[in-house]
Amino acid sequence: MFKEFVWSYMDEFVVELTAQLKSDQERWGDTWKKRIKGGQEERIYANIQNYFDQYFNGGYPIPWLKIAGLAMIAWIREYEQMKEQRTGEEVV
Repeated sequence: MFKEFVWSYMDEFVVELTAQLKSDQERWGDTWKKRIKGGQEERIYANIQNYFDQYFNGGYPIPWLKIAGLAMIAWIREYEQMKEQRTGEEVV
């Protein structure tokens, strides 16, 4: 039924996540770039909590790709900050 490894699904996952991110971009634009890294854990937790509230109270499916997109944004912020700290230059 399932493929042997989780990473065996990367091709399909990337296609689906890319479509979700493009949809989010159309709706929200570059607002994710305007938020600072500080407090991102709390913001992401609140979003995930909202998704679970909608699941438990309204029967809506959990939007796993949106959650993956939030994780990706957090990773990007941390990755870019790490690059900046290593080089001493702001990464744009």
